[in-house]
Amino acid sequence: MLDRLGKGIIGRMEEPEVAGTETGTGKRYVGERTIDGCQVLVDGEPLDEALEVRAISSDGFEWSYEGEGPEQLAFAILYDHFGDAERASARCTSFMRAVVANFNNDWEMTTHDIDRALENIGTTA
Repeated sequence: MLDRLGKGIIGRMEEPEVAGTETGTGKRYVGERTIDGCQVLVDGEPLDEALEVRAISSDGFEWSYEGEGPEQLAFAILYDHFGDAERASARCTSFMRAVVANFNNDWEMTTHDIDRALENIGTTA
């Protein structure tokens, strides 16, 4: 069972807005640690590491601490979310510190969660 990222910078969580549901149109990001390493999916498909856009770590995604792997994940999530490398780069370090570094081993978040986290980071920065 995955833990919902439901406290801290995002605040109180509401029902997720997930693509393909009656309640929302957002994307769903899921991270799991498996015997083969870390796996991150967006709407059931592997999340692009976006190394060709901004290479922070060539060792793949990581989370639950501050470092290059978590920052690559933060950038990839935000790049996928915004569709804009400049916006993703500008926010990825603060997003990594406030959100990605605090993920449990297995996690999930939605587009709504990302927007809420970015709003809260903006008010605490």
